[in-house]
Amino acid sequence: MDINKTIIEKAVFPLMEKYRGNQIRNKTAELQCSQSYSSSELIVLQQYKLKKLLLHCLEHVPAYHQYQNLHALIDSDSLVALTQITPVTKAGFIAESDLYISDNIQRSTLIANQTGGSTGEPMRFFMDRNQVEYYEAARWRGLSWYGISFGSRCLMIWGNQHELNVVEKGSLLNRERLLKNRIVVSSHRLGEQNLDAIVKQIDSFKPEYIYSYANTLYLVAQYILKQKKPLSHRLKAVVSTAEVLHDHQRQAILAAFNCPVVNEYGAKDAGILAYQCPCGSLHISAENALIEVVSPQTLDPLANGEVGTLLITDLNNYCQPRLRYRLGDMGSIVNDHCNCGINLPLLTDLVGREDSLLVRLDGSFCSGHAFGTIAAGMHYLRSFRIIQKSLKQVQLLVVVSEKSNVAKKEMEMFAEKCRALLPGAALELVYCDFIAMPPSGKQRYAIREIDL
Repeated sequence: MDINKTIIEKAVFPLMEKYRGNQIRNKTAELQCSQSYSSSELIVLQQYKLKKLLLHCLEHVPAYHQYQNLHALIDSDSLVALTQITPVTKAGFIAESDLYISDNIQRSTLIANQTGGSTGEPMRFFMDRNQVEYYEAARWRGLSWYGISFGSRCLMIWGNQHELNVVEKGSLLNRERLLKNRIVVSSHRLGEQNLDAIVKQIDSFKPEYIYSYANTLYLVAQYILKQKKPLSHRLKAVVSTAEVLHDHQRQAILAAFNCPVVNEYGAKDAGILAYQCPCGSLHISAENALIEVVSPQTLDPLANGEVGTLLITDLNNYCQPRLRYRLGDMGSIVNDHCNCGINLPLLTDLVGREDSLLVRLDGSFCSGHAFGTIAAGMHYLRSFRIIQKSLKQVQLLVVVSEKSNVAKKEMEMFAEKCRALLPGAALELVYCDFIAMPPSGKQRYAIREIDL
């Protein structure tokens, strides 16, 4: 029996609710109820929340004062009114972030946060307590589908250096363990000795679930499979977040941990946007966010099932709203129903970030995901990154597990297969000792340095 889990769920959370007004459990229960709504009921809920948010923005957010002419349309159809508002880019928000702060919000109540900077400059922004609690509630609802609850023991392998610096201060390490039943391990130090220590920690700490990046989980899984020593402890789930989870990674993680591999999709600046159910579908947190799929070039709406740029409207963000926020990710939405009984809409074909979409000479696109699929079949490849410098110039950085003629031959084959995806472009194969990871801790397979 996990005594700490019992204390957290029976004492810590009730005390936080009583003395600090914490509403995470109530909001989680609310979302667990609304996940059974019909499609029409969910749309009504979204329209209601969106109408309130849009009217608030027109009155209290300087960046949206220019849309006063939309009042009548917001009253009649808030979903259509939203499409009349110009999407917000990350760069645009950074340049004028103060214009997005609501003038009726007390600055002292705002919670400062920032993204990890995996795509360049970190974005600094504010949240409020209600918003954060809905983010957490969406995560706990998803975890509840696997029998994981608020006090469940967690091993978190994390890479955001700013967050690690905060957590690794002694007092916060204890707080993580006592108040969250969680220990945090750095993903920046994953040599063979560190991987062995993590595996031993899993067996000794006995977490109910592990929470980490897709690439980090894949690396740990590969180590477990290589050692041919299965874990003695059975997990309820391994949760992959922050990076695209490729099929070959999922299969390796599943084989190593012998438990459900769960995909969590979200972002610091957008919240928990979707969670994978036990049937394998990625369900959108429709009560919290409205997601549009548009063309990355024209921003015109795309049909059901078409892959495009995702625009996010956080329906609970009243302190610094970003309507139709261009998060930078690509995916599609389908209207299918899942056999799990959860009626939330489905997000599919998450293929990574917009800047991992490489451009061919004929103007067509190639997803960075395609290169990851090729890499999955390479025996000597430890890591790689493909960088599009121009339409005609591409670099392929590779790190190999051994310097041998066999490995070199395989890398030349890898380069040829990558060239085939970008016909006409000159691809340079560059051998590296390591590929630097950005401060966010998120690995990036493909980077496009030119505009679409």
